[in-house]
Amino acid sequence: MNMHKLQKFCALLGVVFLLVMFSTSNAFSWGSATHAYIDDQIGKKLPLQNLNEIYGGMAADIFNFYPDVFEEGTANYHMYIQTHYNTLALWSEAKKATNLGKALAFGFASHANGQLWPPYANVFAGADFTAHGPTGNDPGYYVIDKAAALWDILKLQPEIQSLNLDEATGLSISHNIIEFAIDIMVVYEMPDGNRIGNKLINSALLRSPEFPVLLVKAYADGLASALGMTHFEAANTIIAAERNFRKTILIYGQGLVQKSENEAINYVASLLSQLGYDVYGITVDPGVVANAIIGAQALCRPDYTAKIRETKKFVRDQMANAGIAY
Repeated sequence: MNMHKLQKFCALLGVVFLLVMFSTSNAFSWGSATHAYIDDQIGKKLPLQNLNEIYGGMAADIFNFYPDVFEEGTANYHMYIQTHYNTLALWSEAKKATNLGKALAFGFASHANGQLWPPYANVFAGADFTAHGPTGNDPGYYVIDKAAALWDILKLQPEIQSLNLDEATGLSISHNIIEFAIDIMVVYEMPDGNRIGNKLINSALLRSPEFPVLLVKAYADGLASALGMTHFEAANTIIAAERNFRKTILIYGQGLVQKSENEAINYVASLLSQLGYDVYGITVDPGVVANAIIGAQALCRPDYTAKIRETKKFVRDQMANAGIAY
């Protein structure tokens, strides 16, 4: 496949990835590049361990990108709760794993929104806690407040008003735009951020094959029990979701290795413009989407670096207090 065809193929897959991602209702977190940046700073520096920590730190979102993620009684809902509020189950399974397996579990734990199961119930949380609070959509937390502020601006724009979006949809779209905007700034504006796009790609390419095995050991029996599945069916559900997530990270990384920040914004804006039509049946010029991303960046630029530094310290302290180290 020549380079031009490869780029077109990646762009097409990117639309599919973002289509699935945006079709979720409120499965919010820091963006993947922001998680990657934090894990790049807090863990090991040996290349393969570093990359596996980064992949693990993103991979708690494996089940976020499905439309039924917040429908109780579905496999994706069950696994979203487990991967955001019981990440230490994977850490426990990884104690006898190789160093790369431990690296994946270390990153995975760093992502946590909280911990509802012993031994650290209600006293451990990771990076997602600072983004959107303990319930996942709490006012007073960084990304939640920025999304509300962005929607207050966007809904006054004639191009947006013509779309007749309801408040929930507008906030959901604004939230995702904030996350993309911050991810782009992390890569193009933060110290050492310029390596994160490549690290997303390499982390997906080089993630240890232990990871789906650890996920199955940690979560398949609980999923089978909760949904009335066989262990085999639960294991296949988990393995397939991780495989799809790995592909999405490869695709998203392509958007974050563009030569300039403007190119990255335009790349993402073009995908989101297509997404608007595919998901909502609305037509939005890519220039309008690019302006929304730029507006989101303007809202976040004065304080996002401080919030990420605060989050990095929070996560490091939480991990140390819980004895998560290898």
